[in-house]
Amino acid sequence: MPNLNFWIVTSFLYPILFAINNIINSILVNKNFSNPYVLTFYKSITNFIFAPILLIIYTPTIPSYSLIFMYFILGLLDLLYLIPYYKALKNIDTSIVTALFALGRIIIPILGYIFLDEKLKNIQYFGFFIIITSSILLSSQTIKSLKINKAFCLMILSSLIHSIFLVLEKYTINKDVTWINMMIYPLIFSSIIPFILFFSSNTKAEIYKSFTNFKKNISLFLTMELFSFIGLLTITFILPHIPSTTKTSISSSTPIFVLIFGLLLKTYKKADYIENISKLELRKKLFLFLLISYGTFLVIKP
Repeated sequence: MPNLNFWIVTSFLYPILFAINNIINSILVNKNFSNPYVLTFYKSITNFIFAPILLIIYTPTIPSYSLIFMYFILGLLDLLYLIPYYKALKNIDTSIVTALFALGRIIIPILGYIFLDEKLKNIQYFGFFIIITSSILLSSQTIKSLKINKAFCLMILSSLIHSIFLVLEKYTINKDVTWINMMIYPLIFSSIIPFILFFSSNTKAEIYKSFTNFKKNISLFLTMELFSFIGLLTITFILPHIPSTTKTSISSSTPIFVLIFGLLLKTYKKADYIENISKLELRKKLFLFLLISYGTFLVIKP
């Protein structure tokens, strides 16, 4: 059986894949889909395309009613955090939005302690402090005046919802101990829930109106969901072998990969809405991302 270091190294595939997905999300938000509810709808139905692959790999079991309810909540939370996240992508660089997910991660050790009996050392709490402080500095327009971009408030909400999702995910898989259930049931629920949007006549009309745009960008949606599928499959399989706080800290390295891929894309495609690469901003981001990486190291260090 591979040791903990093996699982940690393998799990870094997760932030790399989701870094690419963050960039694709930024492209869709800033160039094609201004309504976050419409984008969430099309993302969810595209995501369901990969469900049959899961059924070929493994057959899910029928969980208890309480676990089905938990999977429903997970599917709901997995959609809700996207709304403020998509709005934030219109207000600040993609890598910074990604880093701002750390704002809600201070709740992870608390919830992990209450529900999962996961205890952290003082040095690990210090690592979380570094991650969160660096994220706040990233979101400020100027470090001296600390004028926070409005994306800051949006990402507080998004990251808190996502943090609760991460803890409930760990709690549920501990109860069910079946990784395929963790993959398939939230996927099913998150594909069904968005149809509630049709009860809003305005959203329904915009969904229909955006269908042509969706078809034009289907390759982006499929690429994003394929990477999400591989990333979630990887992290779901690894999740039972690592603490939820470790998974959270590893995912905090995502903005570093977003910055790298975003700079490459901007260089070749002139996608100015993805990253600000002025010398001052680049130095600021690199310094604070390194601090986030250091905080990640402190948290995952045995």
